[in-house]
Amino acid sequence: MEKDLVISLESDKERLGRDTEFWLVGKLIADIILNRRRVIGVIQSIWKREVKAIKKVEANTYMISFKDKRSIEEAPKSSLWSIMGSCLNLKRWRIDQVIQEINLSKMAIWIQVHKLPLEMMTKKNAEKIEES
Repeated sequence: MEKDLVISLESDKERLGRDTEFWLVGKLIADIILNRRRVIGVIQSIWKREVKAIKKVEANTYMISFKDKRSIEEAPKSSLWSIMGSCLNLKRWRIDQVIQEINLSKMAIWIQVHKLPLEMMTKKNAEKIEES
């Protein structure tokens, strides 16, 4: 009869927590898989001094390490919303999260509608625009 093998593994959350404190996960919302080198190049050119490392996780999904708290807080507010015509959805990553379980399929965006008649500016119409 075979015995089950049990191995007790140790966690180093304290060290890893310090090393991963300033990470964002970014997902490019695209119908095709974008070129990894070009994506990384665009990210590096926009956040030259703020980014320490960029790692591809899976197709169109990247981990971005920032140098400090100010940089990681300012990054989602910056102008980098589009890479090669695709939206970049950024979320803060915590050490206890599995990257694939972070919902990156939706993102909040601000839109402006020009020349909309005043009588069309209703909550119901805003919800219709939001859903489309």
